[in-house]
This record gives sequence, structure tokens and C-alpha cells, in this order.
Amino acid sequence: MPAIASNFSQASSWIEVPGDFWQNESMNTLDFRCAASPSALRAAILGGFLFALSGRADTNLTSVPLPWMTSIREIREVSPEQAARRYPALVRGVVTFCDARSDWGLFLHDATAGIYVKLGDGTNFNVGDEIEVKGVSQAGDFVPLVFSQEIRVLGRAALPKPVPVTFEQLATGKEDSQWVEVRGEVRSIVPAVQEHTRLDLLLDGQRLSALVTHFDWPDSGKLIGATVRVRGVVRTRFNNKRQICAAYISVSSSEDVVVDIPASGEPVTVPLSRLLWFNSEGYYGRRVKVPGIVTEQKGNSLFIQDGGDGLYVKTDQTNALVPGDLVEATGFPLVGQYSPVLEDALVCRVGHAAPPTPINARMNQLVSADYECGLVRVRGTLMNQVQRAGEQVLIVEADNLILNARLEASKADRRFSQLQKGSELELTGVCLAQPMENWNPSIATRPETFQLLLRSASDVVVVHNPPWWTLARLLWIVAIMGVVLSAGFAWVVVLDRRVRKQTAIIQQKLQREAVLEERTRIAREFHDTLEQELVAITIQLETVAAKFDEAPRTARQMLELARNMSRRSLFEARRSVWDLRSHLLENSNLVNAVAEVAKLMSRSSGVPIEVENSGVSRRLPPQMENNLLRITQEALANALKHARATRIVVRLDFQPAKVCLSVTDDGVGFEADNQSVIYGGHFGLLDMSERAEKMGGRYTMISAPGQGTEIRVEVAGSEELSFTTGASAELEMRAAG
Repeated sequence: MPAIASNFSQASSWIEVPGDFWQNESMNTLDFRCAASPSALRAAILGGFLFALSGRADTNLTSVPLPWMTSIREIREVSPEQAARRYPALVRGVVTFCDARSDWGLFLHDATAGIYVKLGDGTNFNVGDEIEVKGVSQAGDFVPLVFSQEIRVLGRAALPKPVPVTFEQLATGKEDSQWVEVRGEVRSIVPAVQEHTRLDLLLDGQRLSALVTHFDWPDSGKLIGATVRVRGVVRTRFNNKRQICAAYISVSSSEDVVVDIPASGEPVTVPLSRLLWFNSEGYYGRRVKVPGIVTEQKGNSLFIQDGGDGLYVKTDQTNALVPGDLVEATGFPLVGQYSPVLEDALVCRVGHAAPPTPINARMNQLVSADYECGLVRVRGTLMNQVQRAGEQVLIVEADNLILNARLEASKADRRFSQLQKGSELELTGVCLAQPMENWNPSIATRPETFQLLLRSASDVVVVHNPPWWTLARLLWIVAIMGVVLSAGFAWVVVLDRRVRKQTAIIQQKLQREAVLEERTRIAREFHDTLEQELVAITIQLETVAAKFDEAPRTARQMLELARNMSRRSLFEARRSVWDLRSHLLENSNLVNAVAEVAKLMSRSSGVPIEVENSGVSRRLPPQMENNLLRITQEALANALKHARATRIVVRLDFQPAKVCLSVTDDGVGFEADNQSVIYGGHFGLLDMSERAEKMGGRYTMISAPGQGTEIRVEVAGSEELSFTTGASAELEMRAAG
């Protein structure tokens, strides 16, 4: 019994007050319930009060000993943190299971619950021993436990009555370490491993394993399919986060396995192609025998075939089978996603024959699931090869589908590992549809992905090697071409800069030559026209001065001739000046320049000239404006000089894509088709036509005798239009000429 001790003096006098600690579940605290007399309790309280007044009280609460735990339920119900404080424990109960050799522990059951007791040594105890365990609590990996420090055998006792439990109760984990009884159907019996025989039970539609120590059954084969009651201790498999993963039962002996309903008679033989067909009795839950021929065995997975139908057989047998073995598989049929499965099977070899012939199929035909678990042969292109633990995986593509072909690493040879990407392969193996994660039995769906289980390296045949143009080579060539193109682009940039410099030099030379030529032309023209005219006028005036007194009549005639010659010289001078680039365009736009020219020519000739403007006027390229102004000047000069017009109209129409210029007069007109009139020593019309052609425009002349003349020019009017320097110089020279 726990006790509370109070220190009254330095002589270390102790008073013990007997009592028990009780857990207050509602407040999660430990209550002390005193069993001493009231006078003793008062003395203890008084002593503690006097000690506190003396100032000698020990404030370190950890010096107070932890209470003893005397029942298994107390230990199980504390938290892992509390159990880790190593509460002292003294429990008494009966051993329900003990295996000191495997896990150095036993399971103890008292009137309240069961618990795992960890032994300090390898001492073994028998089931039914009544013992008293003295030790401390520990948090354990899943449920709190008792670490034994001292065990005393009290004798023998009857085992408690097992508590019937369901699979749902076991799955909660709360039944861990408890003495229970389960009822289920035996599906398979796995031979002993470390003296433990595993019985796989079907319990409430779920599988549960029972590990039986020293299993001794006269004919264990007849136990498969029987309904039994199994008594034992609930064990739990858990992870590092103290979470339950699975529950199983530890059974002490075969006596704890009791048959309730014996297994039915011999299993019925069902052809593989008719497995899980409809019949009045049904095969589900009953053992059946299915004959077939082995196509492949991998661990506990066996694949058999009968004709064109294949079957996946799950078995715990370890005897090796080879392709071509004739077998009879006895097991329980299970509904799979795409085809039946035979589980918990016992396989008996009855003979040997030639291995089954694979079925030739295309990749897209596998989607129908008709080849599930069958031996097939397909072709595809190798996309990649992956090596992972224990196996080699080939990723093959065909018909826009991906297939994984798997082979055990121990069966792969050097040729298999040297397969090249892009090779066309012929693969032979067992076809397996990959299970869908969100498979719904109410919706008929086809498998989306497959895998091929290869039997050996010879199941892979190279049909065609990959082409020389592999992705790696293509990338290398692209990289080299990229470098060459980059170098070429850099060379083009450098060459372009040099060409631009040379072009600028050539343009400057052309401009200088054009200016010199223009100056020479002007000098020649002044020499041939103005200078000669002025010399003639000077001679006439000198003659007039000499004969003014002798022959006045002749002098007046010569004076009139000199006056006409001066007028002619003035006209030629004006024409030469107008042929130069007008200063009007330098200070104004085309509309204002045309208006100014019309004003000057109207004032000098006395003929009214109207200028009309339509559309939105805008600046044009300089050469275009200069040519349009020159055409206007030439057309007005022709109308004033030759047409004897009384009214002239100049129209400028600015349209979005073009500019239209027209000069219309009411003069005498002429035959527009008469070439002698047009080119008979008059170069004005030809000059206007050539200027329009240089601008890329259209020149039109409309005239008839007595109906006046219209000169019309249409050119593209975008501001982006420009001329090269050489063309501009040539146009200026032609304009001057």
C-alpha cells in the first residue's frame, strides 16, 4: 500500500499514513484516500503544518514518491507521457501467452484487463501460471506496458473466459493484449516459421492472421474451409508514430483452435474459362479446383493458362514450378477488377507439357482486357530503361500507349542492359492490367495502363535497331548549327556595318558630283542663254546709240528688238531659277508652296489661277513635294505660254493612300495623240511624265482642240515613301534639264 511520509524534525522522524491513490477520471488527477484513523491523520497534518512554519519544508515536489499501480487497467489508461514516468507497479494475474525466446515477454491478465509484460531476462512461463509482477510502467510503442523487475509464481489458475470480438473491434486497437475469441473461416495454413504456424482466417469479410505455437493438427488439409473458433491474445503491428497498421492473434496451442463447422467435401473442378460463371449455387466462398498449364511463377504469384485464357493464382507454397508444368490449383475464387483471381491456393503438379504458345496482339488490343493474365507477344518502341530494386523495367510505346515490361534483375543479361532507346522490340510475357485507383464496380471501364511480366531475357527480341538520327545526335547537330548560324549572323552584322559605311561614302560622293554637275549645268545654261542674250542686248544698245541721230527710225527698231531680247532673257532667267529647288518648300508645305507659285504667276500674267485643296493635308517626302511643285510650275507655264488660257484651276486631293494633283485650263487645247505637238521641241510635257514615273505614280494628260487641257498626276501619299540618294540626284538633274 502507498503511504505519505511527513518529516517533523532534523532527527528524521517519519509518520506513515496508510492509504490508496485513486485515479479521478473526470479530472485526470490522482486522489489519495486515507485508510488511517482520524487521530493519526490529524497528527500527520499537524506535523506537516509545524514543519512548514519552521521554514524547513522541502519545496522540491519530485522528492514525493510516485503512487503504486496495482491493477492492469490503471496502467493501460494512463497517457504515454505518464507511463513514461515509471510509476511503480505491483500486479497479479494469470499468464495468457508467453514466448520469451522471440520477444522476451509475456501477456498477463487480471480481473480488469490484459497487458504486455517485458521480461528482464529469458525466463519462460507457462500459460495458466498465476504470477505476481513487480516493476515499473513504460510508455511502450503502442500501449503502456510493465517492465518487470521481480516475478513471483503463485501457482496455477484457470484462464479467464475469452471475450468474443469482431474484426471492427480488433481494428480499433483497443483490444491490444486482451484475451479474446474470434470466429472465422480458415483460408490457408502457412507452414511453421520459428515454430509459429500461420492460420489465415476470413473474419467478417476481412482477413485476419492467427499465429499458433506448436501447431499440431492430425490432418491440417481438412481444416481449410472449416469455420473455427480461435482463442488467443490480440497483438498489434504499428508504425513509428504509434499508429495501428494491423492486428493479429497469438495462440498458445492447437487446443485453442476449435472447429465449429467442418469443411465441405472435395472441391468442385471448374474449367478456367468458366470460373465465376453464373450458376444456381455460386462459387464465391467455396473452394474450387482449376486445372491449367504454368506460364510464369514469381514468388507467391503463379500464372496458369488454359487455351487463350489466363488466371492469376495467389499461393503461399514455395515449391518451384516452371513454364509447361501441368497443375491443379485448389483455392478460393475472388472477383478482380477485370478478371477472376484464385487466392489461398494449394497447387499440385500433375505433369509437364510444352510451354503455351503466346498470342500475337497489338498494344491497343490489350485495352479490351481479353488478354488479362495471358501469355502475349507484342511489338513496340523502346522509350526508356529503368533499373530499380530487384528488377529491370523497359518502357515501351506503340499505338499511342505505354507499356512497362518487367524482368527480375537476376534474369537479365548483358545484352538486355545494352538495349538502345528507339529500338523496335518484340516482347513476350504475361499481360497484367494495372489496377485503377478509383475503380468503380458499377461503371464498366477498361484498363488504362498495362505491364508485361517477362520470364527471361530471351523474351526480348530486337526487331530493328534505332535509326542513326537519335535525339542525342539531333541535339548535337542543332547545337552545331546554332553556333554556325550565330557566327554567320555576327558576320552579317559586321558586313552590314561596313556596307552602311561604304554606302554613306558613295552617297556623299554622288551628292558632291550631283552638286558639281548641277553647278556646271547652270553655268553652261547661263553662258548659252543669259550671257549671249546680254551680249546681244549690249550690241543692240551700242548700235542704237551710234545711229540715234543719223537714223532715228532704225534706232527705234533696234531699241524695240533689244527690249524684246531683254524680256526673253528675263523669262529664261525666271525659268532657270524655278528649276532650282524652291525655297518655298523649305519654309512651308506643298499646299502653301503651290498657292504661292500660282499667286506669282497669276500676278505676272494677269490670268486668274485658283488653288483648291481637299482632304487632310500632310507633309510628304521632300523629293515628292519637290517633283509635284515642279509639275505644277511646268503645267502652269505651258497653260500661260501656249494655251492662251483665261482661267486655270489647280487641285490637290490628299487621300489616305495617295495624293492627286490636277491642273486644268480653258485654253485652246490640242490633239493629245499628236506626237509632233507633244515632242516637237517642247520638253515640258515629257519632263512632267518622267517626274511622275520617277515617283512611281501615274501621269495622265487629257486635251482636245478648243476644250482646254487637264494634267493629272497620282502618287502614293504615305510618309514612309522615300528615294535613294542616287535616284534623287538623277531626278534633280533631269528636273534641271
